Amino acid sequence: MISPINQYRINALGNKFGNPSLLSQVSEQVEEGIATCLEGPEMGVVILKPIFRNGKHGSLVWVVIANCQQAMESYLPMIEEMTKEVGGEFMEFHTKRQGFKRFAKKFNFIETRPCDGFFVFTKEV
Repeated sequence: MISPINQYRINALGNKFGNPSLLSQVSEQVEEGIATCLEGPEMGVVILKPIFRNGKHGSLVWVVIANCQQAMESYLPMIEEMTKEVGGEFMEFHTKRQGFKRFAKKFNFIETRPCDGFFVFTKEV
């Protein structure tokens, strides 16, 4: 279950980036046990979803809304470990934000292919 404040934030994120159904998509996947919701006062919210690409299992870091500037730096190792624990070999995230190219490079993500106007970054774990 996603907390009400994070539901509001996910809905705003979806609207901002042209996906007004993001909250319903995320909520459905979390309720069905497909996606995992991580929440915390410092973290904010992280939604992970299993994916399969090129014969490999991985995790899509589907939604991240951080409460502090260093949140992803703090929680990225935990997300990597969770990906490994479920047999994932890579992590992936999509963004329209140009600034995430610096984040991706800093944490050894590789820009792979654009998809529907999003930058796509992948990292082996």
